[in-house]
Amino acid sequence: MADSPSAHTADQVLELLQRQLDDMRLQLDERYHTQIDALALALADMGHRLDAVNEFRAQLGDLIARLATRAEVDLQIKALSERIDQLSTLIGALSQQFSTGQGVITGQHTERSTTRSDDSLLTARAAALLAALSLVAAIILAIVK
Repeated sequence: MADSPSAHTADQVLELLQRQLDDMRLQLDERYHTQIDALALALADMGHRLDAVNEFRAQLGDLIARLATRAEVDLQIKALSERIDQLSTLIGALSQQFSTGQGVITGQHTERSTTRSDDSLLTARAAALLAALSLVAAIILAIVK
């Protein structure tokens, strides 16, 4: 009967319960420390992620600071548009003068073919200038978008 559970003394039962309690306490302490370590690791990882986000925001801020504002670009586009309109008017006036023969200097007698080639050359130059200005305006519009 010495091996039966009823044969254990109160001190033995108390010692057994104390060992089980100590084992549970040890397990809980290990679990607690593991969770604390995991939390510290997660916080450090989150800090690194936030550093990357803040660096991205700083780079984006630098980029935005270098870009032209909409008001500046609109002002430049308006000025270019006005200049293109002026040049178009000037080209129209010059074309009309040359087509009516008013472009010939008084006192000079030139052949009609020379006048036509001069007209063509001037018109070609004016068209090239207009095309260049249109290209500049298109580039500015592309940058704005």
